[in-house]
Amino acid sequence: GFWGREVGHLAGHDLPLVPVQHQYLVTKSVPEVQALKEEIPVLRHLDGSFYLRMERDGLLVGPYESEQTMVQMSEWAQKGVTPGFGKELYPGDLDRLGPRLERNYILEIWTGWVH
Repeated sequence: GFWGREVGHLAGHDLPLVPVQHQYLVTKSVPEVQALKEEIPVLRHLDGSFYLRMERDGLLVGPYESEQTMVQMSEWAQKGVTPGFGKELYPGDLDRLGPRLERNYILEIWTGWVH
């Protein structure tokens, strides 16, 4: 994760890692997911370059971005993660993710579910 480089420093290693922003989509409640008695395994679609997992009683889809679209946190790579940063969310950027999601038909299937 984004602390990887700093953890490496604690162990005396300079790891060549650059933190990146990761955008994902979470659906509203999905009745079929809500009815499940156990958590389903994470699905990783290598050709489509995304993963899908349960998130409460809905789904979370996280596309892996290309080098051209990912947003690197260069300042964090140079100066370390901002002190106090936890799990704050970045502003949504569907324009950045839309083409990858559309390529995998995710937006077409989930129109109306994504919030």
